[in-house]
Amino acid sequence: MNELRNGYYEFDIDIYQEWKRTGYHYVAIITINADMYEYLDESAFEIIPHANRPEMVEQVYAMDSEYLLSCANQKLLATTFIVHKRYL
Repeated sequence: MNELRNGYYEFDIDIYQEWKRTGYHYVAIITINADMYEYLDESAFEIIPHANRPEMVEQVYAMDSEYLLSCANQKLLATTFIVHKRYL
């Protein structure tokens, strides 16, 4: 895990596999205002795990989605995906 700052980590395959192992089925992806964090690029998104499909969230992905796996494998290089330590 790559710790960034302020309790945030870069989302990676280890976090993805741990979430699958512990029974999370969905994630919500929330846009982060990168201006508040000098260590983030312009495109930054927080990934929040959920056991059940969350309501009232625009971007929800199943844990087995190709998109989430691409995020975990860091194939979307122009975008930073982060996770707060409380979800680790």
